[in-house]
Amino acid sequence: MQTTELDVAADSGCDVKRLIEEVAQELGFVATMVSTLAQYPGCTHWHFKRLFQNRRGLAQFAQSAEQIVPVPFSTGGFETASKRGKERGVLEATYWPSANRAWLSYRSGRDADWIPAAVREF
Repeated sequence: MQTTELDVAADSGCDVKRLIEEVAQELGFVATMVSTLAQYPGCTHWHFKRLFQNRRGLAQFAQSAEQIVPVPFSTGGFETASKRGKERGVLEATYWPSANRAWLSYRSGRDADWIPAAVREF
């Protein structure tokens, strides 16, 4: 598993959970899962996937194994995925407020070409 720590200033007063969700949305990702992890009590853990635009102008999950859930395509837009619209990859994010930590991670088998660039953007 690859992990990248995010800089979380203890006294910033920033809503880190909201910021992670906003940045992910700006980058064209959708949370396919939001939960917690037993080993980090009180944390919030997300799975993000990249979207692509189909021929009808709808954004869809960019992985054929997922259930396709159309959502309106905004003018700001989501990036177009691969030429066949099938792109794998899950970017995980975790925010653990009691330890003042946030990090991004991805696992082998769930990695994709778009993930390293997404980690840099965060």
